[in-house]
Amino acid sequence: MKLFSPFLGLKRLVVMQSGKKVYDETFHLGLNIISGENSSGKSTITDFIFFALGGDLKELKPEAALCDWVIAEVYINDAIIVLKREINQQKTGQPMSIFWGPYDEAMKFGDENWKLFPYKRSEGKESFSQILFDAMKLPQVTSEKNSNITIHQILRLIYVDQISPIDAMFKSEQYDSPLTRQTIGDLLSGIYDDQLYSNQLLLKKTKKDMEASKQQVDGVNEMFGRLEMRFDNLDSLDKEIAETEKRIEKVRLAIRELDDKKDADLGKSEREKVEVLKKEITKKEKTISELSQQHEKLLYELEDSKLFLNSLKMRIESLDDSGAVRETLGKLSFGYCPVCLGEIKESSSKNICSLCHGELKTPSNANVLRMKQELKFQIAESKKLYESKENFDQKVVEETKSEIKNLRSLRKKFEEIISLVQAKRDSELNVLYETLGGLLGQIEEKTKYKKISSEFLRLKKNYTKLKSAVDSLETEIELSQKKQRQKEQKVKEAIASMTIDLLKLDLNREDDFRNAKNFDYDFEAGTVKVNGRNQFAASSMTVLKNSFHLGLFAASLKLDFMRYPRLLIMDDTEDKGMEQVRSHIYQGNVLKISDENKDVVHQVILTTSMLSPDLNKKEFIVGETYTHKNKSLKVDMRLTKK
Repeated sequence: MKLFSPFLGLKRLVVMQSGKKVYDETFHLGLNIISGENSSGKSTITDFIFFALGGDLKELKPEAALCDWVIAEVYINDAIIVLKREINQQKTGQPMSIFWGPYDEAMKFGDENWKLFPYKRSEGKESFSQILFDAMKLPQVTSEKNSNITIHQILRLIYVDQISPIDAMFKSEQYDSPLTRQTIGDLLSGIYDDQLYSNQLLLKKTKKDMEASKQQVDGVNEMFGRLEMRFDNLDSLDKEIAETEKRIEKVRLAIRELDDKKDADLGKSEREKVEVLKKEITKKEKTISELSQQHEKLLYELEDSKLFLNSLKMRIESLDDSGAVRETLGKLSFGYCPVCLGEIKESSSKNICSLCHGELKTPSNANVLRMKQELKFQIAESKKLYESKENFDQKVVEETKSEIKNLRSLRKKFEEIISLVQAKRDSELNVLYETLGGLLGQIEEKTKYKKISSEFLRLKKNYTKLKSAVDSLETEIELSQKKQRQKEQKVKEAIASMTIDLLKLDLNREDDFRNAKNFDYDFEAGTVKVNGRNQFAASSMTVLKNSFHLGLFAASLKLDFMRYPRLLIMDDTEDKGMEQVRSHIYQGNVLKISDENKDVVHQVILTTSMLSPDLNKKEFIVGETYTHKNKSLKVDMRLTKK
């Protein structure tokens, strides 16, 4: 079977009351039917499925409110994990515990082997929606007010419940934004392109940076163009600066020789002050040198930390690549032993290794997911350490500046003492200092010129780089938008075609169904129309709504780029006075679509009180046929929750 990513499916559902299982049923791929009378608890089970997978329930039925925990063993693409949530009537947004492995193994371990994630993300803590999105390889999508689309929002288009209005495309909730609905629809249709969105944001920023860079280049050109300054002769300038520095060193040497002789003319008090200042100046110079070395060391450590962070990110990418390799190698079957060349007998059990006949443990894909989470934790901790070192380095830089300032003050005091003493060689020193001042002025001017030239060349290079990046991004965005439009057209045509076919198979109650020519849907408005109409009799509205959801689901089984998770939960097929024969037709349509797509991994969970005789088979039915005396939840109504 082909596995289109993402895939989300239910393998087992367990509901607990006071430590006792009040519901425990296994589900399978393909069509699953929960059958029973009205008011026998079928909707309670689908509500629990919605909740277990990450949905948020505002209200619970009385029997459901008496339960404590819901546990779901689920398929996440090609891995099996277990989700657990506490049932609390008083609180919404309950957290989720996740075990990276199958149900039987999860029950053997204590709480330390489960990971608890909150409903909402916070600084330094991922939500369970982010974890599940990552496991399903769904992009993190921001809708409005900088809030991420959650698994709850995704499930609103997957779970067709009875409580929502008859004309509502999504499971209803109080704060239902049109933009959020559109974002969910685009994401699940496969139209949303996270790379395109990122490129559009990057293009906006890069254009802004490019304009600022151009203004800087034009400004420097305009300012210095009148002075006929050239910015391309840095080598010659470096030679001139080096020669001037040699001349400065010779002048300073002559000044030091005269200063040494001058010390003999100082009085005792002045000599003592000079000696103290010399020691303090030497000490400050040593401190500045040590701080500079410490700064260099920190810069090296920060660079090393960057490399370590990149290596952790590469390990996560390597885990994704290794999963594909294990998937390929795991399917190899050995006919002969690679050591002794003896024939290997094939094992009848899928849980036994074909080579060593050892028992296969937890699926490796679940381990890969666990390792990815651990690597993400290491990345978060390494980032904190990096920021700590970066802050400390800033303190070292500030301390160095302060020490340099103090050194200048000491030197100034030193010069002041010396200047107060009358020396025989003042005239010589005056000439030397005048020469030194002139040379230092030349150095300052040439260094400033060099700095301006270097900055201009850097700005010009940066502008060229930014312009190239803008051109490249615009080309990439144009291609992505073209592909996006093509995908959108494919999805719309597929959903429309399949929905029209389903409507034409309906009982002859609506001419627009029988003669359906065009079908349209609008995620933002949350509406569907056939032949331009969206208002019919209540039972026909139910058929129209359910046909759209089945058409959307069927399209995801044909188009592998769609991000709809190949799961459909339907609890609204017999609402609003539905005729039995009409319900049977729809059930047959569901089975037909499931059978036609057996080669693609999928799951449908359907509730009915009017089970079609054609579907009354063990291969479809989950659990018992429930009645008002034998309900789905075997709760003890005498127990109350604390």
